Amino acid sequence: MVKGKNKTKQKKAIKTKSKRQPFTTNGISKLPKSPGVYTINSNGEKYIGSTNNIQRRIKEHKRNGRDGSSISFKQTGTRKQAYNMERKSIQKTCPAHNKTKPDSCKGFWEKNFGFRL
Repeated sequence: MVKGKNKTKQKKAIKTKSKRQPFTTNGISKLPKSPGVYTINSNGEKYIGSTNNIQRRIKEHKRNGRDGSSISFKQTGTRKQAYNMERKSIQKTCPAHNKTKPDSCKGFWEKNFGFRL
């Protein structure tokens, strides 16, 4: 066994803290062009997403008219890692702006529709 090599040849997750940028053209230009999970914060509400290129995806949101005050993001090694991190974040926080909610999102159906599954 060779030390330091990843046998399955998968990229390791990049361990970084969540970073924050303003939701402006200048702030968006400073975002990385790598896979990761992003959160658009808008007046106390959130939208969580994952992508292969954080900067390009945030530019699309801005062009399509999504409002926000700041962007938080975490880089990952692959798109699959970003997707898994996104699902966990959505389950944990149940953001109001995400259209698709997992059934395991605690309290989502009761909070928004008044009934439990």
